[in-house]
Amino acid sequence: MSGESPARAALALAYHVDYWDRLGWRDRFASAQFTQRQRDVSSAGGASFVYTPQVVVQGHDVPGWNRGLAGAAIAAAEREPPRAVIAVDVTPTPDALLVRANANVMNPQLRKNAVLWVAYKDSGHVTEVAAGENRGSRLRHDHVVRALHGPYPVDAKGVAAAVLTQVPPADPGTAPSFVAFVQDRSNADVLQAVASPECR
Repeated sequence: MSGESPARAALALAYHVDYWDRLGWRDRFASAQFTQRQRDVSSAGGASFVYTPQVVVQGHDVPGWNRGLAGAAIAAAEREPPRAVIAVDVTPTPDALLVRANANVMNPQLRKNAVLWVAYKDSGHVTEVAAGENRGSRLRHDHVVRALHGPYPVDAKGVAAAVLTQVPPADPGTAPSFVAFVQDRSNADVLQAVASPECR
């Protein structure tokens, strides 16, 4: 299975952070890796602090996302031309998924800080929260990042490549897929992102 998303299609990735676990309810999707990623992206995008739930579009915090402001930010991002070409191929094996992702950054000025990431995500999860500030709530989780691979650096010729094996999680969700994206480490700007078809 291979995929290459259209240039003007938004892709959502939900990174669950672990700094709320101390309140008595542990988010089973949270990890310290995603907490550090949130801090790194926020710092690169010019934000002075992190919070949840937080929406970031093209590396920039969108504090009014719950008032519909994220739509405008996404629309503006979709009008920008892609600055990288990415291809991702997923091959099922008996016990895992073999993923090959390749990226090419055309502009030499963007290559120095560009890196390739590959995320495995799925949807359709439900959690009954037993403690913390959301105690008693029933939460639905979509576009959950179950694994994040990288960063794979872009070389002087503008090329980055990743070959990896992903073992499906023990509690799989619906619509699993891989998202490969190229991001600028200096400002968290996303140069391009593509998604594979659903992978089973």
